[in-house]
Amino acid sequence: MTRPGPIPATMRAAVLYGAGDLRVVDRPVPEPRAEEVLVRVAMCGICGTDLKILDGRFPQTPPYGDYVPGHEWTGTVVATGSTVDELAPGDRVCIEAHHGCGRCASCLAGKYTACLNYGDPGKGTGPAA
Repeated sequence: MTRPGPIPATMRAAVLYGAGDLRVVDRPVPEPRAEEVLVRVAMCGICGTDLKILDGRFPQTPPYGDYVPGHEWTGTVVATGSTVDELAPGDRVCIEAHHGCGRCASCLAGKYTACLNYGDPGKGTGPAA
């Protein structure tokens, strides 16, 4: 793993603890796994789905106490996992918020935002993906 310069042990994160209960707390900075990168977030957007989740009106609300809203962000790579060779520390990146399974009819047709397995962690598209 490549990790240039000092990376703090903790970071600030806005965590949802319940409907309407968003708190900014200190969290440990995660270590990237072999296939992951660690990004220092510069900016983060909040979308309509985030607002529904914050208000408690989203049918698939992530677990309270663990969920950090804001899946539309940009930043700089600060560390890479051992198998990452496409990115390097210092690279500026932004997120692709949609991730399909890569094997259903929609994904194979290039329509991964309409993945037929969306939300199924067992098929690589849910929260555990």
